[in-house]
Amino acid sequence: MHVAVLAPPLHGHVTPTLGVVQQLTSRGHRVSFLSSEEFAPALQAVGARVVPVPAIPQRTISATGTTGSALASIRNLLLARDCRTVTTAVKAFGDDRPDVVLYNFVERFAGRTLARYWGGRAARYFPTYAITDALPLAEVFPASGNQQSGPASPESRNKAAAVQRSLGLPVEESSYDLLAEEELNLVFLPSAFQPHSEALGSGYHFVGPIMTGRSSHGSWTPPHSGRPVLYVSLGTLRVSSPDFFREALAAFAEEDLHLVMSIGTVIDPADLGPLPPHCEVHAHLPQLEVLRHTSVFVTHGGMNSTMEALTLGVPLVVVPQMPEQEATARRVADLGLGVHLPPAKVTPETLRAAVRQIRDDLTYADAAAAFGSRAGDGGGAPAVADALESLVAS
Repeated sequence: MHVAVLAPPLHGHVTPTLGVVQQLTSRGHRVSFLSSEEFAPALQAVGARVVPVPAIPQRTISATGTTGSALASIRNLLLARDCRTVTTAVKAFGDDRPDVVLYNFVERFAGRTLARYWGGRAARYFPTYAITDALPLAEVFPASGNQQSGPASPESRNKAAAVQRSLGLPVEESSYDLLAEEELNLVFLPSAFQPHSEALGSGYHFVGPIMTGRSSHGSWTPPHSGRPVLYVSLGTLRVSSPDFFREALAAFAEEDLHLVMSIGTVIDPADLGPLPPHCEVHAHLPQLEVLRHTSVFVTHGGMNSTMEALTLGVPLVVVPQMPEQEATARRVADLGLGVHLPPAKVTPETLRAAVRQIRDDLTYADAAAAFGSRAGDGGGAPAVADALESLVAS
């Protein structure tokens, strides 16, 4: 079986697929992954052939804002990139046509169009909450209001239609619509974490978080100070100001903790000022390895970060930076897995109080441990491989 995988070249969308690629290649299947060069080493390490496609400029995404219209503001950007991806893939693959296309739900146009052109099957995956006609964006992300998540602008749709016609394909209107379902829809979450999961049909398979395939990310060893590790990170997408990290330093300078902060590549560590002796600051870290030693994780609530932590039984303080993360912060709080701290309320005092609340109340750690013990119930990467094999054989 030859599998083509499409994912936006962003850590939260590519990293969850590494275990799937590893599982498929270990079974003797070929995997061709359409991605930017940034992710080539990690993908090649798990056996994928990497087909380079255009990256998404981080500045463009970072400028989209944090309102409920954030998804709509990048829809045309993603569809334009999808058109370039289709053109690139058609040339790169030639007559070596994949049997199935596994595409990230935001790359629906490229995934659907390539599957139709190659005459193969199509499946989509969600590294975050599933959305569909029965469960639209506003139901999952209340902060988005009535913002629709489907068709792009008429100009973008016309350009996409021209791409389909150039390949000899009839125009498929549903290929623009993020809410349109595939016959196989894979959700990389436990069903208990998905809001209104009962609204989704039998075509949705909650395989749970996939943590495998990350050995190339490196290692991290905690200090031998005996202090509990507090890990602080706002992810890789929107980190541009040192203010939050300065607040964290002020909050925990006198606490009996070893503070580990991942600040991204934009912030100069020198801008944070003097560091206390029990603090270390990095641009990037092998997050999964750090979390194995972490007692509390202060996070933006990106789904990859959230699932990594909870799978390892680490309770959270969630400081959301966008609507999806706000939904996650509320979900974490509702399930007793951590504390929701809105960005507008962040001060050294509130940060310190939130972490102390989790450390003092062991029910948070117990709930996170219980979540982690059930996180693999959906079958993970083997379940994805089984589903794709069955789809192609049917």
